[in-house]
Amino acid sequence: MTEHKHNHEHSCDCGHNHYTPSREPLDVNELDTGGKALANALRVSFVLLKFIMIVLVIAYFASGIYTIEPDWQGLVLRFGKIVGTPQDRVRQPGLGWCWPAPVDEVIKFPVKMQQTVEMGNEFWYMDEQNGYPGKTLRPESDGYCLTRNEPLVGVTGNDYNIIHCKWEIKYHIADIAMFFKNIYIQKLQTGEDFYDVKEKSVDPVIKVFASDAIVSTLVHYNIDDALTISKNAIAEDVKKEIVRKLGTIESGISIDAVLLTSITWPRQVGDAFLASTKAQLDRDKEVTNAKTYADTIVNEAGGRNARMIVESLDAPDANEQYVQQLWDNIAGQSKEIITQAQTYRTRTIESARANAIYLEKLLPEYRKRPELVLQKIYQDAIQDILQNVDEKIFIQPATGGSPREIRLMVSRDYSPKKDSKQQ
Repeated sequence: MTEHKHNHEHSCDCGHNHYTPSREPLDVNELDTGGKALANALRVSFVLLKFIMIVLVIAYFASGIYTIEPDWQGLVLRFGKIVGTPQDRVRQPGLGWCWPAPVDEVIKFPVKMQQTVEMGNEFWYMDEQNGYPGKTLRPESDGYCLTRNEPLVGVTGNDYNIIHCKWEIKYHIADIAMFFKNIYIQKLQTGEDFYDVKEKSVDPVIKVFASDAIVSTLVHYNIDDALTISKNAIAEDVKKEIVRKLGTIESGISIDAVLLTSITWPRQVGDAFLASTKAQLDRDKEVTNAKTYADTIVNEAGGRNARMIVESLDAPDANEQYVQQLWDNIAGQSKEIITQAQTYRTRTIESARANAIYLEKLLPEYRKRPELVLQKIYQDAIQDILQNVDEKIFIQPATGGSPREIRLMVSRDYSPKKDSKQQ
């Protein structure tokens, strides 16, 4: 192909060369080659652009795939609202898909793993140096709680005792939908999960409800019960109160256990408290011993049912037949005494009856010879008396005006006669 110059060079008087554009037409073949190159470049760019767009769309939709770990559950939020009906809105462990951000958002909570909230400073004394309290209680820094005190004689009004205590609250999330709706949860940042924000969002709520429950429960117990026999009962009452309060706001939190890990009196009055405690223990011991002694005496006197029998005997509507049945059920020494009394009564009645029969038979003889009959009765009485006497000493009356003489044997062998019971 013949090349054509479109620019012409000419010289002027100044000695410089000047170029002027040529007015000849362009070559059509040269124009077609440039257009084709541009079209090819545009076509390749468009193909690359479509590929990139397809990849971006696929990546966008793929970003909606989420995974819920075992022992966790999730919720899908669409523009901040929970997606689904109450029956199917909770997403179970496994893979799932939702619209990517900013349309949908997946939040996950552990539902089977137990969480623990420790309450160590709310009701416990503080000392940064050695861990022990100072000489006086400092209400602005020392945590404490109040317990009810027993009424004092001559003192009106109520008195309370100060104690320090530590607690552990164990809970888990039972309903994540209610939990999400009614419990404030700090917004998760990239890479964070529930455990990263629970100490700032959830634990303070538990502590507030637990603190209120602890204060309102301990005022119903005295300090002795709180320190000794009622620790488990107090913890159970606190748990019931926390559950009730969380239920009023539909928190979705289930309280598994409330543990009273430490409890003590104010250390500033430790010596006085120990002395008072010892005195109360001694008092309780004496009271217990007295009750035990009383029960022993009552059981020995009337058997194990003695108290019930006595209370029944004092009842105003007890009839004679019922009273007799109660006496028949008596035991112990009372039973023996009653038996002896009944035997004595029977023996006395029989003896009186026998004497009456005897006197009735003796009456005709008495009317005939009264002196002889009286003498016979006297002799019989003397004979009965002498039969029960261990030693008999007869003193004869003096005769002929001579004095009476009594001789006693010294250092004799005296063996008193034993009755049948001693034998």
